[in-house]
Amino acid sequence: MKPIVIIPARLKSLRFPNKILLDIHGVPMIEHVRRRALLSKYIDEVYVATCDEKIKETLEAFGAKVIMTSKSHKNGTLRVAEAAKKIDCNKIILIQGDEPLLLPSQLDQMSKI
Repeated sequence: MKPIVIIPARLKSLRFPNKILLDIHGVPMIEHVRRRALLSKYIDEVYVATCDEKIKETLEAFGAKVIMTSKSHKNGTLRVAEAAKKIDCNKIILIQGDEPLLLPSQLDQMSKI
């Protein structure tokens, strides 16, 4: 089984609210990240873990797999941990939704660890 990627996302960022949906050439930042993750040779699936319906609706329009999580999480790691309980997998790579310049080759390298 290949690893999967889970991207935690929420709208209420303290420093830059709604950053995750920032438009970059007509596409939300998090969708750029998701697409780059899907370009990895070694990733089976990419999920977004969120507590926000707006993120869910936006990403599902692009065909993304979204897992709804609790609003009470204090960080992305806890959000990913909750989402991971809903997926059958043996290896998870957590990437942040504000990394639109992520290189698929970097995920390929992480997948081999």
